[in-house]
Amino acid sequence: MAVSRDHLSCSKRYYVNCLCLLLRSIKHSVQSYAVILLIIGQNISILEMTMENTRTIILLSLAGYLLLVKGITVINTWSFTDATKSAFDVLANSKHHPGDVNNVLDAIVAGCNRCEIDQCDHTVGYGASPDTNGETTLDAMILDGTYKQMGAVGQLRRVKAAIKVARAVLHYSAHSILVGDGALQFAKVMGFQEESLTTSFSETLFRNWQHAKCQPNYFRNVYLQNSSCPPYRPIAYDGDMQSHPAEDTASQSLVAESNHDTIGIVVLDSHGNMGAGTSSNGANHKIAGRVGDATIPGAGAYVDSKIGGAAATGDGDIMMRFLPSSQAVQHMANGFHPRVACHKALSSIGAIYPNFKGGLVCLNRFGEYAGVGYGWNFTFSVQTSEMLTPRICGEVVCGNCTLKKEADLPVIGRSLVRVCMSCILSQASKQTNFAATPSTNSSGSLPLDDKKWEPHTSHSLMPKSDSLIQSASDFEQKDFTYTLDFGWDHPWPKPPIPPFELERLDALSSFEIMDTPNEDVFDIICDLASNALKCPIAAISLLAEDREWFKASVGLAQNEIPRSVSFCAHAIMTKEPLIVSDTLADKRFVKNPLVTGAAKIRFYAAAPICTSKGYLLGTVFVFDTVPRTHCDVATLEKLSNVTMKNLEDRRCVLDQMARDRSHIRATGNQHSEPNQSQPPPLEQPSPCVDRIAEIKGTSVAIPSNAVVSNQSENAEISAGPKMESMLMDLLCRTTQTQQQLATQQGAMFTKLGRHSADIDKLASAVARMEAKLSALTDDDTE
Repeated sequence: MAVSRDHLSCSKRYYVNCLCLLLRSIKHSVQSYAVILLIIGQNISILEMTMENTRTIILLSLAGYLLLVKGITVINTWSFTDATKSAFDVLANSKHHPGDVNNVLDAIVAGCNRCEIDQCDHTVGYGASPDTNGETTLDAMILDGTYKQMGAVGQLRRVKAAIKVARAVLHYSAHSILVGDGALQFAKVMGFQEESLTTSFSETLFRNWQHAKCQPNYFRNVYLQNSSCPPYRPIAYDGDMQSHPAEDTASQSLVAESNHDTIGIVVLDSHGNMGAGTSSNGANHKIAGRVGDATIPGAGAYVDSKIGGAAATGDGDIMMRFLPSSQAVQHMANGFHPRVACHKALSSIGAIYPNFKGGLVCLNRFGEYAGVGYGWNFTFSVQTSEMLTPRICGEVVCGNCTLKKEADLPVIGRSLVRVCMSCILSQASKQTNFAATPSTNSSGSLPLDDKKWEPHTSHSLMPKSDSLIQSASDFEQKDFTYTLDFGWDHPWPKPPIPPFELERLDALSSFEIMDTPNEDVFDIICDLASNALKCPIAAISLLAEDREWFKASVGLAQNEIPRSVSFCAHAIMTKEPLIVSDTLADKRFVKNPLVTGAAKIRFYAAAPICTSKGYLLGTVFVFDTVPRTHCDVATLEKLSNVTMKNLEDRRCVLDQMARDRSHIRATGNQHSEPNQSQPPPLEQPSPCVDRIAEIKGTSVAIPSNAVVSNQSENAEISAGPKMESMLMDLLCRTTQTQQQLATQQGAMFTKLGRHSADIDKLASAVARMEAKLSALTDDDTE
């Protein structure tokens, strides 16, 4: 069968166009394919990828995205678990069509109204927080994150269900906020009952305040403010008046955990719809007419179903100036985890108002959540589809949730659930506590009472000779060398600042370790510390400017705490280990919320993580809930040394990969021939390999005389050094494996760069071919 020349030209043109389109698609997707190749660990040539591969990758990516989407999540400020459960139950048993945003709004109303009825902590609902006239008024807001609808009421008088009135504003008016008598009139038109919000409790609060000459109060720059009740006469403005509320100690004392104003709630349904709401009876003894942040979108709460939501509590008059809820949502939109988003939003306020007290709960569209407090101990309540009941979180050590254990759940069957820390520790206390009542001394374990250790003394248990066991004369009783500063709002001392703090923070930043995902090698170190010292809690902590972040931990539900309550802030004041045998006998920690709160920490031991230049980045530490008389500090110091070496190896690998990427970019820009390109840096001997060899050669071995035991227990305890050596060797092998993976990744990056250059050349050749075919077709047409 004869084929015409015109038909052949069209076929070629069609083929060339398809080929060019395919090549352009591949060319623009090289970087995406590189990431996918590194994830799946397959060295597949770019030129071998077909459009079928592309469709498969797209489907897998979509499936991965869908797996990220969580089920129902409800989170609210403070430990108002009944409100959490009410909201969750409404979402779980929705009466509207699945996916209807009214399900979310119903849940918000149910949660907030539960607190209004229960008068949660007397900071929500009727009968508390009287204003300067002795009257209770309410603020409430409800936000729809899908269609950007809202309704709010401020200074609402004589109606108890403030959140329901806010919902009515959303549905039955074109306005967003109604306040004062106008809000009351609207509520009456909508059928709400008018009734007094005053109770005997609120009357007593008001009378006591008057008897105290109305102290403290929220007035400023008026005569007799600190010695009488209103009305006051304003002081004529002369340019020197107090204008910074952070300096107003009278009003600041009104903002405390017993007067935290607001329930803020954020919900996510199984269809991705989100909403947020608030309800509050405002600040105690507020000036009559005051509208709080619970009414202001972006301050009290904010939500966007495409991103996430946040709700706030605390000093509303300061918070509404910064719109922290809106800030937190914007941070989540920029890719930050909810915890980091909350932290950033609150830190921006604290930078200007250092005495500020507040808290934020944040929830993103994937169901990830967090709560962060500033200036006080902040708690929040949360329930997800994976939880049978709400949980209270947010204390320095999570109050009710910590470790994952297997359990038989109704309907679900056997599954991993988070178990109450108190339950675990109370159960453990019923068993024999080997660390509390030892019969022998083990590796580096010295009896604190026999050696006359003081709870406030720092000592090093590293041997001065070949033996790890030392006499009492090796240790002197001496106080810590820094001064404790109690000049702030908390009963425990301020965390001390070590010398050269800025340089120390720069050194920490150079390791690029903060807020990174879990890594097996550090998890293993924590397991070793917990098992070796028989402590339920162990962690690798790194001290940033305002927080203590845990790279790895055992027995902790949170991955960071404020530096203001950190034990390790004291530990990094010396390069020697810090041992606190009983926190109740140490004036640095006796009033610390870690000791007085739900965590009930009684024993602390830490070994600092020290760089080669002498900067202390953090510690490897252990906690226990009972005092100790023995502590294996030698092992703790070994683990801190291994941690430091792994941090150095990690930084070495990151630097090497950065050089590889720079080399690939340079090679790709020059379009150099593969056989002319310089070998990648990873093919050169790496300093990381030497460091790994150093770990294997020096830090693994443990002296055979490190264990001292009696005859009856020798067989059991003498196996300790051998097991520890094996585990230390495992750490080194893990580090070496990481180095090998990094080498393979670097080689793959190089190959991808060469493929990219080949594709560019092939695309140019195809373009020339297309131009020739076009010219040939044009000649035929003429």
